[in-house]
Amino acid sequence: MDHAFITPDRLFPRLHLPDAPVVFDVRRDDDATTDPTRLPGAQRLTLSQIESAPVPDRAVVYCQKGGKISQLGADALRRRGGRALVLAGGHLGWVAAGLPVQALPPPSARWIVPLDPGASELAALWVLRRLVDRAAPLRAVGRDQVGAACTVWEACALPGTAKEMARLAALDHPIVDNLSLPLFLERLLAGRRRRGVDAEASLDLIDDWLAGARR
Repeated sequence: MDHAFITPDRLFPRLHLPDAPVVFDVRRDDDATTDPTRLPGAQRLTLSQIESAPVPDRAVVYCQKGGKISQLGADALRRRGGRALVLAGGHLGWVAAGLPVQALPPPSARWIVPLDPGASELAALWVLRRLVDRAAPLRAVGRDQVGAACTVWEACALPGTAKEMARLAALDHPIVDNLSLPLFLERLLAGRRRRGVDAEASLDLIDDWLAGARR
């Protein structure tokens, strides 16, 4: 039975990776109201919603304690062709381990980014896409149009730094303090901007840099 579970200490170092599993929070509403936090990047769904949601290749499902609700949700995904694990101990086990959480709900449903993000803005985008919300719709516009675009599209402007993004999401994660990007990454980003590379397509610069720092 252990093969159907993943422990908090095994999941935590994977959450910020580009190929991290999709995490589903299927706690009951009263449990989520009592503790309105979630694992970094987790999507909040009911059990009935997860039974009809798109099936990711890999997923982790958690409820309050890792019991019946998350196990039903994970099995529903597996029966539809996905690979799904249950978080052992659930939300309570994660919190008891002292691991990072963030506020429910996400700070915005939509985001606007400038077409020419600098290195600090790219770091903020990395926090958004790796730790806060991987699926939220995002649009890029000219820097002078960001405010107006937010009004028209009912969106939030991307904060200017990783720490501001984390603060907006009420996320306390140790990796945020390490996102002061070195000069060579700023030069690589500038080169990509000149070639018209989309900002999200440049997040691999940070992924690779962090991976190298861990070696």
